Amino acid sequence: MKNDPPYNKSGLHCSRNWDGWLCWDDAPGGKYASQSCPHYFDDFDPTEKVSKYCGADGQWFHHPKTNKAWTNYTLCSATHDKHLRLKMYENEHKCLRKMKDDPPFSKAGLYCGRYWDGWLCWDDTPAGSYASQRCPDYYSDLKQTENVTQFCGEDGQWSHSESNSTLCLGNKEKLRAAAQFSRDAEVEPTSEVTVSPVDHQQNQEIVRKKILDNQYKCFEKMHRDPPYNKSSPYCNRNWDGWLCWEDTPAGILTSQNCPNYFDDFDPTEKATKYCGEDGQWFRHPDTNRTWSNYTLCNENTKAKLRSAFILFYMTIVGHALSIASLLISLAIFFYFRSLSCQRITLHKNLFCSYVLNSALTIFYLVTVVNNPEVVARNPVGCKVLHFFHMYMLGCNYFWMLC
Repeated sequence: MKNDPPYNKSGLHCSRNWDGWLCWDDAPGGKYASQSCPHYFDDFDPTEKVSKYCGADGQWFHHPKTNKAWTNYTLCSATHDKHLRLKMYENEHKCLRKMKDDPPFSKAGLYCGRYWDGWLCWDDTPAGSYASQRCPDYYSDLKQTENVTQFCGEDGQWSHSESNSTLCLGNKEKLRAAAQFSRDAEVEPTSEVTVSPVDHQQNQEIVRKKILDNQYKCFEKMHRDPPYNKSSPYCNRNWDGWLCWEDTPAGILTSQNCPNYFDDFDPTEKATKYCGEDGQWFRHPDTNRTWSNYTLCNENTKAKLRSAFILFYMTIVGHALSIASLLISLAIFFYFRSLSCQRITLHKNLFCSYVLNSALTIFYLVTVVNNPEVVARNPVGCKVLHFFHMYMLGCNYFWMLC
């Protein structure tokens, strides 16, 4: 930069600079500069291009969020989901340029400011109205013929930091109803609803369907339940993305069992949500969004899981030792014929029932309890095994009472 001659063309231009990774020459205003990607990282492809935009005002493009000069390195990444991320980043870049170039909102009254929600670009929208646009084409299971909606509140704030993309997914009848009901309640969609997973796709699909099903049931319930009929302030019923919350009197901390969407969530723990004295759900100070407290749902999961595994293995070891000692006792009874009598015969039968009960218990724990997929399917074999397990347990008490 020091040795090269000064820029000698007429018109505005962006000055040469170092962006932290690459060196950029002087560039004419309103033009893109590009060069090959650096080879600093294993997942960077040096055959791809880095781009940097010089604005018509002779200033390098600044990212609206950071207000710093921004270079587009998105094409450099060579990971498996490259094309998807590239499409998103390209749309983000177009959105940021559009937000910068478009004239300010000129209508009177409150409005929600333009922004990029991670998937789509939203224009300035008058307060109290819905904005909508076509679903994006990032994933194959998104319906591009449907619309994404976003509500601008009466206070000039977007109702959610994410758009309501539920109609973009399948199962249209339920989702159309969900979208219709969502106009009467504050709905906060989650990433499970809107993001198609890459890893563990099958499990994530099950989770997403669970959430969508519960969301539909929640909207149906909110629509069906009578209005809150008490005179004091209250917080409106709503769907927070995971659970359905009913109308709650002001100043009350409401709670319900944690959802069972995730393996590390404990359904016996409680999720809580606080309704403030002003009749508004508590908002998190960092995001200024209504917030439900799910911290207890997985806070003790590891400790409980560790305890469960300890009990699991202790049970197996205990039953194995029981079988071993009972078999030794039975061998003694059968070997020494002098011990044969009616009382010993009863003990032989009792010990045999104990052995069979312990063997079935170990088999049940190993093949069923330790296999969540089998528990979820609950096949006929499980029911037969459970029947014999209970039968042998009954035999234990029968021979003890003989």
